[in-house]
Amino acid sequence: YAFVGCGLHTNYPGIRYALTHDLFKTHRLAVVRDIFDRSDSVPFLDSYFRVVSDDVTVVLPVAFEHINRRLVNEYVKRPTGEYVLVRHDINFITYLHENGYRVVPVPNLESLLSYQPSQIPIQQSTNHVLMVAPTA
Repeated sequence: YAFVGCGLHTNYPGIRYALTHDLFKTHRLAVVRDIFDRSDSVPFLDSYFRVVSDDVTVVLPVAFEHINRRLVNEYVKRPTGEYVLVRHDINFITYLHENGYRVVPVPNLESLLSYQPSQIPIQQSTNHVLMVAPTA
């Protein structure tokens, strides 16, 4: 699926047009809405967060501030080709977690932009309980 920002530079009519004309070419679209912050310091979604692997994202600390939160509207493509709104107003960080992403905070925009998909050190976690068996 895909993410697209909706805020200062990309508006809802533009996103609606892209959905109507299937320009995203995806089954699922997360529209990340900037309705509280609307700051020129983070005008685009990629200046706020970045997907760096199949299950890891990096985000600026502002993402965790309730007052500056982003909300997600999720659209799914029907077999007819039409996109429908299936969920709305989900906290962005919650949405990422619900979809299996680990969220890594980075201190500033320079750090965020420095992360490329192949450059982040990712390790498999081994601290999960695999089985609990009673002992005699």
